This record gives sequence, structure tokens and C-alpha cells, in this order.
Amino acid sequence: MKFRTPRTVKILATRLKVSLVDLAGECGRQAEIRFWKKEIRLDKDNPNAESLLHEIVHSVDEQLALNMDEDNVSRMGTALATLIADNPRLFHHLADVLGGGQ
Repeated sequence: MKFRTPRTVKILATRLKVSLVDLAGECGRQAEIRFWKKEIRLDKDNPNAESLLHEIVHSVDEQLALNMDEDNVSRMGTALATLIADNPRLFHHLADVLGGGQ
């Protein structure tokens, strides 16, 4: 299934804009978060769910002052991506139960 980039994502108390930009040419990254601009930037040539989840973990880490290092952020992003991919019905159900599926 093709990844559809959301325009925004709400993470805890913060809504972040999601932008597609030439990150690979600019800095060689697939994604980055700019906390001061409330923006997640994904590379326009390869936007993907794993990179978005990685940046979401950075946002949670920042907002909750967890002080995760980059390795732990990467591991958590991969774990969340795998959990979601392996349990799609669970996440649809949770969205409905928590009010996001309406």
C-alpha cells in the first residue's frame, strides 16, 4: 500500500505540520523534526511511515522529557512500525474505542 503523507499529526499537546521537502539533497536525511517550527519534514522522494514514526517518537521524547538517545528512538520507531503492521485490526479497534474512528 502506498504511504499517504498526512498534512498534520497531533502528538500529545502539539500539532505538527508534515512537509515534503528535498531533505536528501539538503542534509542527506530521510526525515527530521523541527521542534521550534512544530514541523516534521520528510524527504519528498521517499516519504515513508517508518520515518514519520521515528520523528513522532522524537516528539514524544521531547514533550515527556524522556531523554532518549538516537538509538533508542530508532528502536522504538521500529517497534511501533512493526506493532502496527502486525496488528492492523487492533489499531482500527483502538481508534474506534478511543474516539478517533468517527
